[in-house]
Amino acid sequence: MALAFYFSLWWHFFVLVMIIMLVSGLVSFIFKNFPSWIILIMSGFIGFIYSLIVNAVGIAFLIVPICIVFSLIPILLAKFAAMLKEKEKKIKESDGT
Repeated sequence: MALAFYFSLWWHFFVLVMIIMLVSGLVSFIFKNFPSWIILIMSGFIGFIYSLIVNAVGIAFLIVPICIVFSLIPILLAKFAAMLKEKEKKIKESDGT
C-alpha cells in the first residue's frame, strides 16, 4: 500500500525519465556525430533542475545518476544500430564483388 502511494506521489519522475530516454535516443540516432557526453551532461542537469523544482535536493544524488543511466541506454542502442548498419553495408559490398 505504501509503495503504491510512493509511486503515485512521484509519477512525474517516471514521465521525466521516459522523456529523457526518448529525446536522448532520438538525438543520438538522428545526429550520429553529436557527442554523447553532452547529452549525458544535459540529462544530469535536467535531473538536478527537477530535484530543485520538486524540492528534493536531498535526493539529487539519486535523481541525477538515474537520469544519466536512463539516458545512456538509448544512446548505446542508437550507436549499436548505426554500427550494425555499417556492418551491413560492408557485408553487402563484399558479397557484391
